[in-house]
Amino acid sequence: MTTHAEAPAILPLGRGFWVLHQKLEFEIDFATRSLRGKTEITIQPTRRELKTIRFSCRQCTFKRLNVNGRGPTLKYQEPYARFRMHPQATVHQHHQLRQKLAPQLKEPPEEELTINIPRSVTIQELDPATASDAPNPLLSRLGSIVKNDAEDPVASATVGTPRPADEAAVRYAPITVYIEFAVESFRDGLHFVGLEDGDQRYPHVYTRNSFPSGVSCCWFPHVHEVSSRHTWDISVRHLRTLRDVLRHCQGGLNAAREALSAAEPMEGDRPPTIQDSNWSLGKSSDDLARPFEFVDLSEFRETAEDDKLGHTAVRLHAYCLPLRAEELKNTCIPIAKWIGVDIIPREPTDTWLIVGIAHYITETFMKKLFGNNDYRFRQKQAADRVCEMDVGRPSLSSLGALLDQDPSEMEFMALKACLVLCILDRRLMKASGSSGLARIVSRIFLNAKVGELANGCLTTAHFHRTSEKLGHTKLDLFFQQWVYGAGCPRFLVTQRFNKKKLVVEMFIRQVQAELQMSRDLDVDHFMRDVKRERDKIKPEPVQPIFTGPMTIRIHEADGTPYEHIVEIREASTKFEIPYNTKYKRLKRSRRQKERAATAAGIDITVEAQDDVLLYCLGDVLQSEEEVRSWRLADWSKDDEDKMSQESYEWIRMDADFEWICKMTIAMPGYMYLSQLQQDRDVVAQYEYIASQNETALVSTILVRTLMDRRYFHGIRTAAAHALAKCAKDELDWIGLFHLEKAFRELFCFPDSPMTRSNDFTDRRAYYVQCAIPFAMAKVRDYHGRSPMRVQRFLYDVLNYNDNTNNPYSDNHYVAVLMNALCDSILPDGRGRVSSGDDRDEDDEQARFREAAVAEIDRYRLIDEWIPSYQNLYTTTALDCKRRLAKARVVPVVFPDFLLYTRPGNYDEIRVNAFENLIQLGILRQDSLLDYLLLVLGLDASPFVRDRLRRSFVKGLAAIGVGEGTSMGNAMVQEHDGLIIEQEASSTVARQAELARKQTVAGALAALKEEIGANETLQKALWEAVISPTIGLLEMRDLLDVCSILYEPKTSLVVKLTYPRYWRIENLGNGRLRFFHSERFRLTTMPPSLAAEPTAIPSTVAVAASGAPAKRDRSKKAKKDEDAVPSPARPPLPKLTLKHKRQPPATAGADAASAASPSEPEPKRPRLKLTLKKPGPE
Repeated sequence: MTTHAEAPAILPLGRGFWVLHQKLEFEIDFATRSLRGKTEITIQPTRRELKTIRFSCRQCTFKRLNVNGRGPTLKYQEPYARFRMHPQATVHQHHQLRQKLAPQLKEPPEEELTINIPRSVTIQELDPATASDAPNPLLSRLGSIVKNDAEDPVASATVGTPRPADEAAVRYAPITVYIEFAVESFRDGLHFVGLEDGDQRYPHVYTRNSFPSGVSCCWFPHVHEVSSRHTWDISVRHLRTLRDVLRHCQGGLNAAREALSAAEPMEGDRPPTIQDSNWSLGKSSDDLARPFEFVDLSEFRETAEDDKLGHTAVRLHAYCLPLRAEELKNTCIPIAKWIGVDIIPREPTDTWLIVGIAHYITETFMKKLFGNNDYRFRQKQAADRVCEMDVGRPSLSSLGALLDQDPSEMEFMALKACLVLCILDRRLMKASGSSGLARIVSRIFLNAKVGELANGCLTTAHFHRTSEKLGHTKLDLFFQQWVYGAGCPRFLVTQRFNKKKLVVEMFIRQVQAELQMSRDLDVDHFMRDVKRERDKIKPEPVQPIFTGPMTIRIHEADGTPYEHIVEIREASTKFEIPYNTKYKRLKRSRRQKERAATAAGIDITVEAQDDVLLYCLGDVLQSEEEVRSWRLADWSKDDEDKMSQESYEWIRMDADFEWICKMTIAMPGYMYLSQLQQDRDVVAQYEYIASQNETALVSTILVRTLMDRRYFHGIRTAAAHALAKCAKDELDWIGLFHLEKAFRELFCFPDSPMTRSNDFTDRRAYYVQCAIPFAMAKVRDYHGRSPMRVQRFLYDVLNYNDNTNNPYSDNHYVAVLMNALCDSILPDGRGRVSSGDDRDEDDEQARFREAAVAEIDRYRLIDEWIPSYQNLYTTTALDCKRRLAKARVVPVVFPDFLLYTRPGNYDEIRVNAFENLIQLGILRQDSLLDYLLLVLGLDASPFVRDRLRRSFVKGLAAIGVGEGTSMGNAMVQEHDGLIIEQEASSTVARQAELARKQTVAGALAALKEEIGANETLQKALWEAVISPTIGLLEMRDLLDVCSILYEPKTSLVVKLTYPRYWRIENLGNGRLRFFHSERFRLTTMPPSLAAEPTAIPSTVAVAASGAPAKRDRSKKAKKDEDAVPSPARPPLPKLTLKHKRQPPATAGADAASAASPSEPEPKRPRLKLTLKKPGPE
């Protein structure tokens, strides 16, 4: 078996120094959106031969620089200046620009600033004993670093320069590098807000970061290494009040904002000087200057907690923009910020560990905050999501090195890494009885605090060793399967009761290797698949066998759960689990008696009460009147007989959540019902809802679950969604009836369809109130249409919504109702609005659709006067319009969306409008495509550019996989009431369609065929690539798009002007002027004439002597004619013209053809030109 341990390797040559401390001071100028600063970097050489110092820095101009007070020589070329392309370059030269970006895109990137240490600066060697006793804290810190590196040789290769063993104790005197710099314009790192015309936000500036880290600190000299851990001293200077900012900004701010600043001169609560040790701009994004509003979060702590903590209580301060205090108070501080800074991964393959621990701590906090039911329910949903997503993906360890290809993979890593640590926690607690993962995480933080982790770098191998040491168990197989292996197990479980042996025979089979997990290309991850295809990264095979312990819980006839721990070692496993109940089960026979007693309202005996507790959930709606009014069904006689013959109630597999798997158990429905009603675990209750078919009895059980307020709200909402599946014509729409009646019972006036005023004080009821309309909108009839009663019901709920007496906002609830109403009027997937023959019914539906669309648009207009939270009404209305337009329910009107793309609107609205336009097919409209790419390349907001770039790529992916068909290409045609559905009749066409949906090569071929030759796209995309606004990573992503659309061409189109014919103008008195005419020469010269160069300057004055020219040229004339100098040599030679005697030429004669050597006419007068060398005559 392969083991993954840290082995010493050949260490690469490092940079030759450590950074001990960096002092950074800068001043922000809001008026010019620029920055001036200075930094002092103290470095510790690690070898005497150090000659050069390299720092990462771009967008800077340097004002002053010295090393230990001496002026050095330096080499610096601003990268963005190097990225400039030839004016004639096109999109086909994308590979040449990519080569220029390559040094800055590798990890770590190539340093832009190279400083040559002056010869007058010598590196002095210090005595190790003397240096260790020195009071300098920087040297003391260096000693601990050297000690850690000696213990961990691999760390040296990662975080600094390796040193031989005999030089490990050698120390050199630190060197100080002082740099003054300025940044006039920013493309990366910093972003100014509130300074554009029409921008009503408070002026502020903040740092920007992205994956991989380091973008936020690219605007000042620094060492770009994640593992470079040193102290910082940061000082920020900026204007004190908003009034000062607005006064200094000229020409860009209106009078209203001037008045606002004069009325509310908010001072920045952050002091002008910030000093924070161990804080790195490169690790997280943090605001630099803004009008902060102070919020004391310590006031939310109970008084009893303050008394308990005493003097150890820490006050928690927070800052936000004005009028954002309420949002801040409802914000949870992410643990990932802290653990990603204090503890970092050593290698990209260790990234999963940092992400997993951060989310594990967060989940532990959420468990304490919201309870165990919420924690278990979210774990179950996350596990199902991971099993669905983990198809053709690499392992957790390998995924870290691929995050730069698709940062969205972080979502999958966060889900799976957290779950892997959760199941590790469960296995450790059950195997050794230890405190589980909490003790291990605490030990890791302690090791980082005391310095045992070199530079705070955590590795998977270190975590593995610590887990085995504190958990007292071997974990090689666990890490091999869940960390270094790909995929998730899928189990098929069957069981039967052996009466002779009194055992339960269990058959467990793993089928993940047998299933063909082929999938269509995902539009959201299209670029990820393209990059992996380009880099020849193949998906890792799914492991055929997962091993480990599994807890099986059998609830026997007396209701007692018995747990059995079995070991899964093979693909197919059979177990015989002993049966403990020795008497005939009686519980099933008591059920009817209990129900009858409950219906009659008779008190049951104490003996029966013990059994009633087993049926404490879902026992609502039991009276005869309720059964009749709710149309509830009951078990048949055959089902009752089968239940009475069963020897156990139900079986739970993996009851303690020790596996991330998909479990399919062959159990009858009544056993799942017992699991729903009697098991306290919300996961067990959820398994019933996810495993049942659509019947009237199932609808009865689900509506009782929905109406029982004792169930967890996640189970009740899941029951509401499952009821929509029971709304079928063959079931007499029983599921729809139950949903509608449940909503009116819970949220309407008695015996009236009118809804009550909203009351969101009960959070559980709020979730149910949102879930029922959403579920009803999914109901469809045989023709794929929503019933008219559903549409009218949702319209009335939205139209009569009342929130006047509700202390909470109903913005999200109204958005849910708007989406539900839109879903209900959407046509079926075959692309037609209606398929009935009744014209009156079609007219009625058309009128209702108009009213529904008007109601949705009414809320959009309300949002213009009374803004909702983040303009939620507007974005929801635009989404609804887009969906209706794609289904051809309403016409496509691009101006309705373009109106919201203008600068000055809320960024979320602008992005939403562009995303809807892309889905409506503007990538096929040249004018709109040009506008989209113009905004993508030149918009001032990096948020808007980033979202537009992602939406643009998704739009291209939709075209590639066949989802981006234009609105004019209807797949369904209607002619005289006859509906004709067109489909590909050719086998080749069907194969091509399948290839573009499942293979990257097929999708790229289809994409190039459809839009590759679009000249508008070529020009607009290249203009966006070379835009002076976008940053380095944005340029990289756009070049990736160019690489998949266009073949590289290592050539440029050279533009040359055509030569013009000469003309001669008779100036009189025997003077002629030669000049170029407007006529271009479009044909080549004959070889005989082309061999005789006749270069004549266009401004040569010609003097005519009047003497006749002889036909035989003299030797002197021949010699002078051969000695014609270059036109570029001054002074110009004299030119003498001789001609024969003949009648004078007409004044208006055209001499152009006489001057043209390509069209000689022998009958015309021949000119003899004699050139004389310049000089004294």
